[in-house]
Amino acid sequence: FKGEVHPDHEAPTTTPPFKEVFKEHILTNKMIWLVCVGNFFVYIVRISVLDWGPSFLQEAKGLSPQGSAIATSGFELAGLFGAFAAGYFSDRLFKGRRGPVMVIFKLLLIAAIVGLLVVPSGQQGAISAILIAVGFFVYGPQMLVAVAATDFATKEAAATAVGLTGLFGYIGATVSGVGTGIIVDRFGWDGAFWVFIGASVIGTIVFVFTWNQRSPILDHLNTP
Repeated sequence: FKGEVHPDHEAPTTTPPFKEVFKEHILTNKMIWLVCVGNFFVYIVRISVLDWGPSFLQEAKGLSPQGSAIATSGFELAGLFGAFAAGYFSDRLFKGRRGPVMVIFKLLLIAAIVGLLVVPSGQQGAISAILIAVGFFVYGPQMLVAVAATDFATKEAAATAVGLTGLFGYIGATVSGVGTGIIVDRFGWDGAFWVFIGASVIGTIVFVFTWNQRSPILDHLNTP
């Protein structure tokens, strides 16, 4: 019939230029920059514990190489459960808001780091338990950073946003890898741990600003 558009001749959809998408959904999107900066501080703590944990346990906590290996073995395993729990809580309890879970996990991470600093030397069981807690609470925010970036950037720029958070994470890992050794040499393990605590506090403050934010798609679906 006249005026109909045949299925094989539908008007093609146009994809906006990448420059336009990047400017609208990334460059001027403060939520993306907040989770990027937050991820920088998450990685400082995660990589420091992962790379320097065995040395810390042997030098500062008096554990044997075998004991330090046992104590750190649960760190990444606990992280798997932490990532799952963070995603579950953000979906179920906070209806797609990632900020509250990231803040809560970061506060508990600060408590766990302080506990690792003050726990008496030679306490194998307590040290192992605290390291499990550190792994659980550091991997949760790390996972949610990528999810939040996808939420905030929308589908047009989701991959770019996740890549940008990853870039900030790797910068944090590099800073941690180089900086931790320098700090330990100059200020000892106590000095290094205060830096980790400070990084966690700053990261927590950054994530606070994402508290009420969630995916625009979810907001649209819940709009009457």
